[in-house]
Amino acid sequence: DLPLLDAIAAAAGARMMEFRRQELSNTAWAFATLEICDWPLMHAISSSAIMKISGGVDGDPQDISNTAWAFASLAVRDIPLLDALSSAALSTISEFQAQGLSNTAWALARLAVRHEPLRAAIAAASLRKMPNFRPQELSNTAWSVAMLSLCNEPLRYALAARSISKMSEFKMQDMSNTAWSIATVA
Repeated sequence: DLPLLDAIAAAAGARMMEFRRQELSNTAWAFATLEICDWPLMHAISSSAIMKISGGVDGDPQDISNTAWAFASLAVRDIPLLDALSSAALSTISEFQAQGLSNTAWALARLAVRHEPLRAAIAAASLRKMPNFRPQELSNTAWSVAMLSLCNEPLRYALAARSISKMSEFKMQDMSNTAWSIATVA
């Protein structure tokens, strides 16, 4: 499959400006899921995404969170892209689902991005959507709160209460991440 992925990366890189935001996001997600960091491709995705976001090209919250997740998964700390994604996220944060909020918070924490307005917006939106959070979203958000040293007591209490109610569904990693998070902020 590597020759095919190389061919996709080369062809996509050459035609990146034709991609819509969802196609950019899907491509970044696919390469991150496969743990393949093709630097020229990631740079092309970043440049195109920034231009589309800056130009007001419509996207949706999933595009934003998937792109942030992909770059964070590959440990690509592209500040101009992260700034553009943060701005786009702020304007659509009320439309994010629980997974998008969790993935975006995780990406910020993984890349040590301290965008205060977005952190506050994610916290507020997470509080409103807490009844929809599943175990992985809870543990990822708790981990993110700890990594970013986010001092938001209402969010921490809501995460704790929801985690307790969903504990029978937690996987071992969800439990260990949540325990680590509590120990880190204590």
